[in-house]
Amino acid sequence: MFLLLLGVLIFISYFLGNFNYSKRKRDELLIGSIIIVCFSVMMAWRPLEFPDTRGYNEIFQRINWKEYYGFDPFGEIFTVEYGFLYFMRFVKQIVNNVHIFYLSLNLLTCFLFMYGAKRVTEHVLNRRFNYLVVLAVYMSYFGMYYTGIAIRQGLSLSLSVCCIPLIKERKYIKVCILFILSFLIHRLAVVNIGVFFIFIFFNQDFGRKIYFIVWSICGLYLLFNTSTFIQEAFAGILSRILPLIHMESFMYYITDYMQDVFQISKLNIFLWLFVGLLTFYNNKGGNIKCLLNIVYAGLILSILLYTMKGSSRIYDYFTIYSVMIVGCAMSKIRMLNMKLTSLLINFSIFGVMTAKIFLMYIIVF
Repeated sequence: MFLLLLGVLIFISYFLGNFNYSKRKRDELLIGSIIIVCFSVMMAWRPLEFPDTRGYNEIFQRINWKEYYGFDPFGEIFTVEYGFLYFMRFVKQIVNNVHIFYLSLNLLTCFLFMYGAKRVTEHVLNRRFNYLVVLAVYMSYFGMYYTGIAIRQGLSLSLSVCCIPLIKERKYIKVCILFILSFLIHRLAVVNIGVFFIFIFFNQDFGRKIYFIVWSICGLYLLFNTSTFIQEAFAGILSRILPLIHMESFMYYITDYMQDVFQISKLNIFLWLFVGLLTFYNNKGGNIKCLLNIVYAGLILSILLYTMKGSSRIYDYFTIYSVMIVGCAMSKIRMLNMKLTSLLINFSIFGVMTAKIFLMYIIVF
């Protein structure tokens, strides 16, 4: 029933965004806000079988809102970062109910992401923002995971997306503030340094042939992963870097990283196919490639880290920008009134989203 309701919500958002594309932004924003509230309520009262849910419930109950727990930007308390702990403490001070905490967190995560996505689309890509399509893609590809399981990183990701348009506008103080907040919520936000570096210095179009070659090499590597040489070298690099940035608690990932080297992850195959679909979007005269380069960096990271459990929490800081590319692609197709092409791509993208939902549900349960 939970999966069915989630699918219906995404279906409504996606097809309203395509076939009843409202010319009034106020109506589009109102419909999108209602869908976000419904989605957030669903995820706030999610089944206890969702991974980490019982753990967060216990942490919430352990927190005393009257107590000061100190502060360490590189440390953890109750297995969470201090920034997130004080957010939980703030909510508990107002309402001592774990479901209300999840609801407030999900609303903040979703609305922050949509605000950041809108700013990226309009100020970086110079395209009209299709609120409902972007929301549908986000809910299906990232939403269930980052509002139901990796909830700290969900908020961290949303803050990270808001940084990109500020970088273009050269508002570096605001970028630093958002980056620090993101890091205090989840320390893996440090990989945003790589995202910002690519956005600033590698924002050119490398040509469809180059993208296709890189995409093909990634696919072949996934298919014929017969050597541990790259994994061993990469594990050695990680083991030296993590202590330097006070992230020793993530060292156990390296042990997992060297296991199951010859097994191909379904999530990695899915990401590879999804990025391939984005590559064929023709955006002459647009700025899509500045985001596509970030997404491709995420794809390469996913290939390098494919044996590491939970590695999506690293490369999703890069692949999250695929959501805005899909939104731009659908807006352009609708403006050109290409009915057959629109129909085929609609079914392709919606099929990909449906597959992602079922894949995540199988992995979770």
